Amino acid sequence: MFIKNLQFAFRNFKKNKATTAINILGLAVGISASIVIFLIVRYDYSFDKWEPNQKNIYRVVTKLGGFGMNAGVSITSPKTIREKVPGLKTMAQFIESPFDKLDVSIPQGDKPVPKTFKDVEDMAFADENYFTIFPHQWLAGSVQSLAQPYHTVLSLSQAKRFFPDLSPDKIIGKEIVFNDSVTTTVSGIVADLKHHSDFDNKIFVSLKTFTDTNLKTLIGDSWTAIASQSQCFYVLQDGADTGKINKQIKQLYADHEQGWEPSQMFIGRLQSLDNIHFDKYVNGKADKSTLRNLLLLALFLLLLGAINFINLSTAQSTLRAKEIGVRKTFGSNKKQIIYMENQFFFCV
Repeated sequence: MFIKNLQFAFRNFKKNKATTAINILGLAVGISASIVIFLIVRYDYSFDKWEPNQKNIYRVVTKLGGFGMNAGVSITSPKTIREKVPGLKTMAQFIESPFDKLDVSIPQGDKPVPKTFKDVEDMAFADENYFTIFPHQWLAGSVQSLAQPYHTVLSLSQAKRFFPDLSPDKIIGKEIVFNDSVTTTVSGIVADLKHHSDFDNKIFVSLKTFTDTNLKTLIGDSWTAIASQSQCFYVLQDGADTGKINKQIKQLYADHEQGWEPSQMFIGRLQSLDNIHFDKYVNGKADKSTLRNLLLLALFLLLLGAINFINLSTAQSTLRAKEIGVRKTFGSNKKQIIYMENQFFFCV
């Protein structure tokens, strides 16, 4: 019976080509567009959901008086905030590459010319606590090496790029030179992140390489030298009062800005990890209102396709009274006719 009804449906397709094409096109566009929109929304909402204690992870951002928001802090403020503000369990500080252009050189032993890589990206000066906030699988070396200056940790993808013929264990101890001036030693290899993150760095140079050398002049080391590359994350203790912490951070900023006009003062505040990807005022990559509008559009397209399908199918059903009469004449009961109609309805 099913095969017969399917054959009959295909005959009707050929007889009503325009109606069939409109039905198929409407449903195909509605379903396809909805799937694409769903994948986009799910992608954006998947960022930084995998970190342990992610509900307690916050970044400090800075309101620049009447000049808007900045995603970073000065390089000196994180340590002071850690010492003066209670309720903070772990601090991780890192500086995303402050160089306008980053070149990497790999010495080749006795060869006079090193292997050079131009315009390298995803590099950061990070302390050892970086991997507490953004955990990576360690393949070789130790995270404690980042507590010392002139040490570098590489992701596996960058390690294979710089040292394609060596295993992770053999890469430990090799030299890497940044911009022909900063010579470091590879002290760790980590696996690349498998999750989506706004902080997917691939090269990690110890933070002291930056803060304890002349490199800090690239940003400045005063409290008010705010730079978006200078990032500071804290893991709050369970039950910590974020409102109270914000007030204490604000007071610390005020203490270092004596004599400033109130309207021009810099103010630090906490920003939750799950808000970073969506904060359009602080370099966010997506906007929640836009994503909500996309979901509404997906729902509208689905409803439009379904309504169009139902209307055309209902309009055609009146033309099939003759067929139903013939089926009744040949002995079809009510149940069989309903079954046949449903099959035809979903095949159209």
